[in-house]
Order: sequence, then structure tokens, then C-alpha cells
Amino acid sequence: MQYPVIPGYEITGVLGEGGMGKVYLAIQLSLNRKVAVKILPPGLAADESYLLRFRNEARAAAKLRHPNIVQIYDAGEHNRLYFFAMEYISGETAAGRVMRKGKLDEESALLIGESVAVALEYAWDRARLVHRDVKPDNILIDEDGIVKISDLGLAKTMDQVSPGITVERSLIGSPHYCAPEQAQGESELDCGADIYALGATLYHFLTGRPPFAETPGISAMVKKLTEHLPDVIDVNPSATDNFAWLVEKMMARDKKRRQHNWHEVLDDFDEVIHGRPPISDPLPAGLSTMLRGKRRSRSGSRKSFAARWLFGKPGGRPWWQFWR
Repeated sequence: MQYPVIPGYEITGVLGEGGMGKVYLAIQLSLNRKVAVKILPPGLAADESYLLRFRNEARAAAKLRHPNIVQIYDAGEHNRLYFFAMEYISGETAAGRVMRKGKLDEESALLIGESVAVALEYAWDRARLVHRDVKPDNILIDEDGIVKISDLGLAKTMDQVSPGITVERSLIGSPHYCAPEQAQGESELDCGADIYALGATLYHFLTGRPPFAETPGISAMVKKLTEHLPDVIDVNPSATDNFAWLVEKMMARDKKRRQHNWHEVLDDFDEVIHGRPPISDPLPAGLSTMLRGKRRSRSGSRKSFAARWLFGKPGGRPWWQFWR
């Protein structure tokens, strides 16, 4: 097979292909290290709007340096080949792990999801960046078990938007995971869209299937607006009520009903990981893409907000330690 030629890199194989380009395994000759090189398809390279998206992907990702985000090293163009080089992760995708195992256990799902939430909290707080395409295929797990979020091809910084960028709706996120507001073409997305997509990803982890897996493409976007998924605990009886409450909240159809930011999401993760109900208030029934099954109950009593504030949570800080 003949691979593309890019000065400074020796391309040795193909790692994968998506809507925004093909990814190759390569050696960065100057440092003699393995990298992943993403190249925009030739057909898209002729369209200036796609080139703007491609450049913005590299710029947005290069701003971020975090152990749970795939690092961008370089970006450029050679003979009309537009590319960027990024950290090579030796391991598997979360999608591959689910396929290999059938489904994930709850503890593994929560720990992977928590790592993604930490990375996206950093991206949002640091650069007001919305990933826009959170899904199991874009979550990488290296050989040491470190979780990294990849493929910022659909990312869009909230503080600097290029007005000339237009793309087909089919490329704006993945239909089975994207938030309802994203499916409806809302342009001003915030971190709530990624919160929904991570909730949909958690649903996939424990059920072994994407939301509305039986429905292809754009039709899945319509379904999430009009129909409901079965409760995760009805599909996988090993899931806990606490996990179901977390996913239901993250997958609220109205973004104002979800956790308001990543800090709240991570607080909820922490509670569920430790066997407790989420801190955030539960949704009224019927307002999430995921139905509330009859088997689910609110086991145990949550501390009131005042009690949590006064005395803190296990491993956390009481209110007086926030004052200096």
C-alpha cells in the first residue's frame, strides 16, 4: 500500500477513518517517536469551509494540555494534504472494549466516564471548548489504563467562532449520542451538549448498545426528541439505581434540566462511585431521553444541600475550609 508523503514523518500504517479524515500511524523523524497523523480527505480539502474546520480542530486541541486529552503536536499542509500529528495511544477505544466484553461493569463505566468528565471540565473551564462528538469511539484507553478523549474535529470554542464554517448536519456530532439541542441544529452549544453525550455513552457502556441502536443516522436524532429509551436497569439488571439516576439526569432533553456544569457532574460521579445517590436533584418523570423504569427506587436518603454544605461529604471539605 502506498501511503501519503509528509516531510518529517514516515507513515507506516492506517489506524482508522472518520468523517473528518483518515488517521495514520507514523514516525516523527526528528524525535523518533510514534505519532498518529490525521489527513483531511482530498475531496474536503477543496472546500474552504472544511479547511477552516480542520485548522480550527488543530488550534483548539493544541491549546489543551491535560493527561486525559490526546495531545496535538504539529499541524500543516504539504502538496494540498492538510494534516496534523498527535499523540499516539497504544491500547483500545472504549467502543472496542465494549464490543470485546459485550458490556462494561458499572465500576469500569463510572471510572472511564469520570476521566472523560475531568478532561471536558478542563477544556470548558480553560477554553470554553465543547467537544461536540463525545462517544465510545472517541474515548481511548492506553496500555496503562489511562483514559484519553480524542478527535476534536467537531470541537468549537465558544469565545472564537469562525463565521465561514458550514458543514452537513450529518457531520455535526454522532446521531446516537448528540444532545437534542444539537440534533435540532442549535448553534450556540455549551458544555450541556457534552454532558448529554457522556450520559448516552454511559448508557452504551452498561447496555452494550448505543442509544436507539436499531435506528440509523438522522432518524435516531428524531427518536431522541419523541421517544424514550428503556431504563438502563431494565436492560442490565446489574446496574444500580444510583447509576440510573445519574444517566437519567445527564440525558435530560432540556439542557436546563441537566447538571449545570462539569463540577456538578463530577460531584454526582463521586457519589455514585461511592455507592450513594447523586447530589443533584432528580428529574421529574418523563423529562429524560431515558425512561424511568418501575423497578427503580430512590434507595437511602440523600443529605440535604444544607447538610452537605455544613458538614461536607466523605473525602470532601466542610464549608469552613473554603474560607481563607
